[in-house]
Amino acid sequence: MRTVLLHGFTGYARSFSHLGLDAVTPDLPGHDGAPLAISWEDALDRLEPLLDPGPVILGGYSMQRGVPAFIERWERNPILASLTPVQMQQLRLERLQHEAAGLASALRHLGPGAQPSYWSELHRLQVPVTLLAGRRDTKFTALAERLHLALPRPELRLLECGHVVHVEQPEAFTGALR
Repeated sequence: MRTVLLHGFTGYARSFSHLGLDAVTPDLPGHDGAPLAISWEDALDRLEPLLDPGPVILGGYSMQRGVPAFIERWERNPILASLTPVQMQQLRLERLQHEAAGLASALRHLGPGAQPSYWSELHRLQVPVTLLAGRRDTKFTALAERLHLALPRPELRLLECGHVVHVEQPEAFTGALR
């Protein structure tokens, strides 16, 4: 079975390389060398070939002026407070490689305000879904708990970490993919 991992806003395909998984990890629109984001539909159209033929294990995390100023402000977010200084520095080095126009296009077209709502369709999803969230990220913990109630075959795992689960708890992340 193929594993496809999708990075979050300001992430990279290589964000998962430390996990040592045999996984497909594309750069999402607006990130690194990928074309600019223009819409959710376009992004989904680009990802669809990675999911066909199925089945696949699909994993990922979060989609949320100059890049350095944005990154500096982003890093003050309390959901990242549980990262070690080494983890924070590694993520900073990766994030600073992005172009401002690429991140702006991703945020504008793929960010939470642009995402279509599929809540009313979740009951139709008849595959097992494992939800991972860090307890110190109260927003995404609440969303994971809400998803847990809406999905027919969910498993909820709340971990002792913040927002960047695959960096803070790599063993739990890779274990959830198995």
